[in-house]
Amino acid sequence: MLLIPEQIPLSLYIHLPWCVKKCPYCDFTSFEHPSPPWEDYLENCLIELETFKIYLQSRTLQTIFIGGGTPNLFSPKQINYLLNQISKRLPVNPEAEISMEANPGIKQHAFKDYHQAGVNRLSLGVQSFQKKFLNSLGRIHDDKEIFSAIEEIKKAGFKNFNLDLMFGLPDQSIEEGLADLQTAVEQNPTHISWYQLTLEPNTPFGKHPPLLPDDENIFVLQQQGQGLLKENKFNHYEISAFSKKNFECQHNLNYWQFGDYIGIGTAAHSKLTDFEQQKIFRIENDAKTMNADKSRVPTRYVSTKELPLEFMMNALRLQMPFSLSLFEGRTGLPLQLIKPILIQAEKENFLTIKNNHLYLTEKGKRFTNQLLLLF
Repeated sequence: MLLIPEQIPLSLYIHLPWCVKKCPYCDFTSFEHPSPPWEDYLENCLIELETFKIYLQSRTLQTIFIGGGTPNLFSPKQINYLLNQISKRLPVNPEAEISMEANPGIKQHAFKDYHQAGVNRLSLGVQSFQKKFLNSLGRIHDDKEIFSAIEEIKKAGFKNFNLDLMFGLPDQSIEEGLADLQTAVEQNPTHISWYQLTLEPNTPFGKHPPLLPDDENIFVLQQQGQGLLKENKFNHYEISAFSKKNFECQHNLNYWQFGDYIGIGTAAHSKLTDFEQQKIFRIENDAKTMNADKSRVPTRYVSTKELPLEFMMNALRLQMPFSLSLFEGRTGLPLQLIKPILIQAEKENFLTIKNNHLYLTEKGKRFTNQLLLLF
């Protein structure tokens, strides 16, 4: 089956890696810096973007996501410049979702200016509404700054915004976890990212682990929290993502549906389709690279043998059914190739197939890693 440009959406991720203070749980590529080289970094990102054009065949960007780090350390003027320069280099869908991460307490009175600069979706890094958890997580904002930031987001005219929230925090009870979630719901966001704190090896928390709730309490909190979100009309569409109707994050959906994406900036990754060779390849930037003096060459082509697992590792994050024709359209492989695996997975009650759509069972949602072993 041919891979066709028009059938594979294209997204752009821009990594702005600086923070005021790095949190002890964070394993993202980010740096504390008193005076980052703002303009030089943006120019290098744009040079890097130019090097991708050879692969793009005038394809249109459907989504843009500015992540970090703390992107709202950059001024609205700088973000406006960045978005304008991107649109001069690549076609951008006039209806494109343009997201930016932001942290409370930093330039939040400028949210209106970010909106006017072209950002139409904001993702606010709340993590908790409770002072003791904000302190234990090393966050530099307090609850008052969170509520103030949310108010500024609404006043700025954002009709689409996400609240980023964590659970399973040090010494957090079920009641405290649910209280955080209830507070988030009461702010009327269109989207909530609600995910469990994990201890990553190369972080202060990984090296000196705090006392976390046990697995049983985590499970109860997850079940009750998901029920609370469902009662408030938030659709659980991805492992840790919940949205009001028609407010799913289109950028992240493109990842999970195995679309193409360009990543520019320090440690950003790309996944693209070479339509001439009918192959999928990846490019991974060095975590220490802050310049664009390298040409964009494939780090590796994904082999036919690897593709089914790579596709499923993304698609099975979705908690909603998806058409199996997506597998053919995004990998170029015939569905027949994985039919025996799907039959086996259905026998083991991981999934069901109806009308050519794959539905995860409750077992499949809970034990996705076991399901992936079949591929």
